[in-house]
Parts: sequence; C-alpha cells; structure tokens
Amino acid sequence: MLDVLGADLKAQDLTRQIRSTEAIANVLSGRPRDALNTLNAASLNQDVDALFWRTIARADVSDYRGARLDAMEARSVADSYPQWARNRFRLAGARGAVEAGDAGLAESLLDQVEYASLGVEDASLYQLLSARVDDVAGRTQEAMDTYGQVITAEVRPTRAEAVYRTLLLLDKEGRLDLAKATQTLSAETLLWRGDALEADMQTLLAQLYFRNGDYRLGFETVKAAVSNYPESPPVNALRDQAQAMFGDLFLNGMADAISPVEALGIYYDFQHLTPPGREATR
Repeated sequence: MLDVLGADLKAQDLTRQIRSTEAIANVLSGRPRDALNTLNAASLNQDVDALFWRTIARADVSDYRGARLDAMEARSVADSYPQWARNRFRLAGARGAVEAGDAGLAESLLDQVEYASLGVEDASLYQLLSARVDDVAGRTQEAMDTYGQVITAEVRPTRAEAVYRTLLLLDKEGRLDLAKATQTLSAETLLWRGDALEADMQTLLAQLYFRNGDYRLGFETVKAAVSNYPESPPVNALRDQAQAMFGDLFLNGMADAISPVEALGIYYDFQHLTPPGREATR
C-alpha cells in the first residue's frame, strides 16, 4: 500500500513522509535492514525523527557505533514519543553507547528508561545493559551481581550474553576455573544459535579449550565457528590462533605433553591447519 501511494506522490515532502512511515513499519515488524534502506537516504540524514528510528534499526543489526551517533542526535525528541517507543529508543541507544565504550551516554539513557513499564524481555535487557555499564566503568562487583540476576531470570538471549560476559570478567580478574568455564560455555553455545553473540561465545570457548589443554575440542570449536561465521573478524582471528596453536603442537614440541595416539589423531583430523612455509614441511 505504502509503495503504491509513494509511486503516485508528486510532492517531495509528502513522499518523504510516506517513506519514513514505511521505514517505521519495517522497524516495528522486525525488518531493520529494510528500514535502513530508507532511513539511510541522504534526504533523511537531517530528519531527527528518522534518526530516532534509525537508532533502533542500527542497534538491531549490530551497527552499534551508528546507533550511538544517531541516539546522540535524536535524544532531544524522545519525550515526544509514546512510552513504549522512547523506552525502545533509549535501550537501543544505550546498547550502542556501551558497545562503543561510552558508559556515560549509556548510563544517561538508561536513567531515562521507565523501568516499571518494561516487559520481561526488555527488563532483562535493561539489567544486562546496566551490568555492561558497570563493567565498562570498572565497577566489577556491581557488574557481577547484575549479570547474576540476568542469568537467574532465564530470559534469552540476555542470559546467554550474561554468562559470556561473566566468564570474561572472571578471566580478567584472574578468578576463572577453566574446566568449569568450558563446561558452562559449551552448554550455552548449544542453546543459543544464530548471531554475532554465538560467534563470540565460540571464539571464547575455543580459546579456553586451548588454554586448558583440550586441543581436540578447541580445534573442533574453531572448525564449527569458521563454518558458521566465515565473515566474522573475531572468528577469522580465531582461525589464525588455531593455526598458530597447531604449529606449536606439532612443530614446537607441545604435542609431547599429550599421548601419542591423541596427538596423531589430532594431526590427521586437522592437518589443514599446518602453517604455510618451510617449517610446515619439516
């Protein structure tokens, strides 16, 4: 309907209004990429209402830096929107800000969220983002406590991310039990599939396996991650780490610490990871 109307319109302002309405409908229908096809148009770059909705769309496609920039421009009009819309905008802007390391902006936006009106999923997201702010700001214990509340609430995907970030924080603090961490994270990766978070969890899981001496499990996790997310920069970096680990095992003597049978099995199953160059042929 909106496409048909837009094709017949002659007035530029009215055409822009129709396209903006179409973009909003796409945001609300869970089609952020379709929305961005319209909202990224040069004619809407100075339209603060378009930036309001583009903040949400950008956060939904993990363009967090863009979401942060749009939120900074559009926050002045947030109060003119209904409660549900301004809450969603502020959560999206806070997500963008915290991912960009701007804890101040994230905290400011979260302070303006009307928490009592949030549904279960958005309330869990609010808590997750609050923990992220504490994490970025160095308030470790506060972050750990709130991550724990998110995990206990059992709302996905916020639970999965809270588990992932709790492990990162424990590792940073030097308090991580590698065996328990790999068990926890491997179970979590089976339950959460299909986005950048899964790629990040698989990357961390493989790294923890290698550190714990579980080389086969580490290489298997890398193989799955590369197969599922071949375009992911963290996963491509992980592939390079796996290749270096393979070289350390079979060119630098680390394989001497595991049984010959296990070492031989790993070598033949993952020999495609042999580093290139003269060393690989020794």
